[in-house]
Amino acid sequence: MPRVSSCRPQVERALSCIAPQIDRRHIDNLTLLIDSSMQGQTRHYHTLSHALLVADSDDVLDILIGLCHDIVQVDVDGGLPAAAEPWLAGLVRSDDRVHFTLVDDAQTRADQTFGIVKAIFNLQPGQLLPDFGGKNEFLSAMVACRILERAVDPSTIAALAVGIEATIPFRKDPDGIAQRTLGALEDIDRRYGIGFSNEQSRDYLRRSVRVANRDVGSFASENLPAFLDDTWNLMRESSADLRRDRPVKIDTYRLIIQKMTRFLGSLQAENVFRCFDDEPSAHQFPHILSSTSENLSIISAVMQTKLLAVALIETATADITTAHLSPRITSRSAAPRSITHARTVESILAIGKDSSAEFDIDRSPLSHRVISTMSAAEIKELTNEVSDRTPISKTLLTRVPAELAKQAKELVDLMITPCRDD
Repeated sequence: MPRVSSCRPQVERALSCIAPQIDRRHIDNLTLLIDSSMQGQTRHYHTLSHALLVADSDDVLDILIGLCHDIVQVDVDGGLPAAAEPWLAGLVRSDDRVHFTLVDDAQTRADQTFGIVKAIFNLQPGQLLPDFGGKNEFLSAMVACRILERAVDPSTIAALAVGIEATIPFRKDPDGIAQRTLGALEDIDRRYGIGFSNEQSRDYLRRSVRVANRDVGSFASENLPAFLDDTWNLMRESSADLRRDRPVKIDTYRLIIQKMTRFLGSLQAENVFRCFDDEPSAHQFPHILSSTSENLSIISAVMQTKLLAVALIETATADITTAHLSPRITSRSAAPRSITHARTVESILAIGKDSSAEFDIDRSPLSHRVISTMSAAEIKELTNEVSDRTPISKTLLTRVPAELAKQAKELVDLMITPCRDD
């Protein structure tokens, strides 16, 4: 995705419609928060470009939700964005910058905005935020709502929180989630007298599903190479070993590939996309699920092939305790990509078949040879035996065609750098 410099035009458009008399300071504060947090050096997937993609809508609340939903990524950034910390002071506390506990005292119990956002996220006073399934989304929603609480009405705060909560990905029981959110809105209305109608609450849910589905829209995309680029950006962002642009141990890199392969292989289309009150329509939704299931099948096969390729390289490496991939492997290819319509494992991996290194989709010489000489069943059988707890057996090289073993050894000479850990 191309880099962009600022979300100011989108923030101004949304807030000028939602709150026509808004003080410019609110626009400046929210713009600074989004721009500074999402353009940090650690961000490779949860970037400003991604936020603008999710915010691409004619609905101004869609825009606001899309812009704000990934402000905080504490494990990627090593803590809260600097611009977010003052707005969350007194609401959360942390001893290590990545684990957060909700503050429960007289001040927070009287805080209406804090109470609304906590209720939407189904959080209890004083609890530790879960590491998975809502920590970043809650903190993103909370800081955005804190900035805007004096500029917009409580119903807008609730709508923003509902929308960002919905972007917590890959959850089961979507119907149960929707009913819990409707119940939370009823409780909020009883507590604060905001005046939600049932239709307004359901409209918040429809909007949140629309935004959340756009957030994961690439899963149903026709452009699988672009989706796999996003996959590599996400792996790089989520791995300190790849983020730091320093040599990374070959077995560490294989484990990163292995984790993503297992994750994608475990996903079901029904846990990626959601539907509520005919959003998406009864006609569209089955097609979205069908496309997603097909894509997941192809993507899983691509990743299994990539995993086998890097496992062969690891096995062909003489000493994995000192063998590292050069940091140049993590840089983007400058070569223009001519294949965007690839829809098979072979055609996707053919994009990088002429590279001299095995890394992402643009660098897949061994992966392409693997899929050209072995069946998907054979590849899956071998990758299923790869463990994340024990070294790969050297016999792996003997269980693949000789040409693959030969190419793996050749790539080791080109890719691997002897290096000692600092």
